[in-house]
Amino acid sequence: MSRLTSAATKFFADFDSVFAQRPGEADEFYAELQRDMTDPDARLVQRQAFAGMIWSKQFFYYDELNLPDGRMVPLKVRSMVGLIPRNDSG
Repeated sequence: MSRLTSAATKFFADFDSVFAQRPGEADEFYAELQRDMTDPDARLVQRQAFAGMIWSKQFFYYDELNLPDGRMVPLKVRSMVGLIPRNDSG
């Protein structure tokens, strides 16, 4: 028995083929970007640095929570784990 609904199964139908394409696309991107770099170690260092910069852009920190009724609730965050808005004003 599948844990995915039929809609989700259709959505992920070509996942493996798309996922397999991505390394080649990344290689093409960096080959063009680094075409004037001759040192393979320098190319690898630059690629890893760019990957780290891109990965860090995937983190978003919000200090307010938008509720469905339009209210904005300020968040007092002590930890990013179990993010819960506090109702006190102090």
